[in-house]
Amino acid sequence: MGVHYIELWADRMPTLHVISFDLGKAAFTRVPTVEDPRWTGKFEDDPEEILLARLMFGEARNQPHEAMVWIAGSVLNRVKARAWPNTIHEVILQPHQYDPFKSSDRNYPYVIDPFKDHKEIDQKVWYESYAIAREIISGKLHNPTEATHFHGLGVSRERFMKIIGPEGRFLRTIGDTSFYWAPH
Repeated sequence: MGVHYIELWADRMPTLHVISFDLGKAAFTRVPTVEDPRWTGKFEDDPEEILLARLMFGEARNQPHEAMVWIAGSVLNRVKARAWPNTIHEVILQPHQYDPFKSSDRNYPYVIDPFKDHKEIDQKVWYESYAIAREIISGKLHNPTEATHFHGLGVSRERFMKIIGPEGRFLRTIGDTSFYWAPH
């Protein structure tokens, strides 16, 4: 791997007619974009903004804008905390963390292809998710929360507090999503 240079000099010597290089099999991987977010088969291929947008889209595409911002903020809070990995990819892709990234989850098909159903509303929310991700990662959008955890309707507050521990603290509910802080 790496960059290699080949330098050719021309003068009044015999002319070079053919040159052939065998560079082996090309290892090109398509990089998902906001316009073409289809999954490549590995979430590691996603830029940070796409991966974070996938999480917001899978977790909260039917929730208010503010809930999506808080979800993005909770990921960044984990990145900063010592108790979790220190990159967006590592936090989101850590096993058993975010249900929409599990192939058994009903939202998984939308995470791997946000335009799956070709619905205008899904496209609108996907672009909104991406804009939030891009702006919060760049710092243009202020992270409004200290939350490190969240859950939807399927889990009671009591059960969730058992999961994150008694030191955790409920912060607020936005739409159908409740947000918590847990010590790092």
